[in-house]
Amino acid sequence: MTTVLEFSVDDIPFSRHGSWFGISPVLGQRSRADDLHLVSHRNGMHGVLRLVPVDPATGERVDTTVRATPAVLSWEHAGGRIDIAYDTVDAVRLRGVGLGLRVEAAAAALTPFTGTYFYPDAADGGYTFTAYETGHRYRITVLAGEPAVFEHRHSVRPSAGSRSPATARARGRSRSRN
Repeated sequence: MTTVLEFSVDDIPFSRHGSWFGISPVLGQRSRADDLHLVSHRNGMHGVLRLVPVDPATGERVDTTVRATPAVLSWEHAGGRIDIAYDTVDAVRLRGVGLGLRVEAAAAALTPFTGTYFYPDAADGGYTFTAYETGHRYRITVLAGEPAVFEHRHSVRPSAGSRSPATARARGRSRSRN
């Protein structure tokens, strides 16, 4: 019989050895959020992307149970499930059935020196969030399913018309090309 070790992301961030980002509600010293965030540990500790499970038909937030093991983080709901796992130290893969995941900038405002901006990449259909605080780009590539994009909200979520399981790959990378 195999025992699977579960832990609380309130106490331990979901991460991988060698990675510079994790998934956690902890955004900094004495700073917590209700939602899980992709949190960067480059240039300090910064919540970069807010990850919100939603009803794919309405886009409204749904209450979920978060389960974390060393290999997979899951949002579970009676209507579906979303899993996230590290592909490499700088990329995660997501898949979901019956739930959508709204990915949006964690920063409430964009200034000349702080915040996160979003843009779609017309060349290959991907999406990029660029965060000033970390100096990194966070790329989202949809591998299956159809995304719904709401630029004014700086977010991406699977569209309500998508019947196939949504799968995406998110990769963080530096703006410098060293």
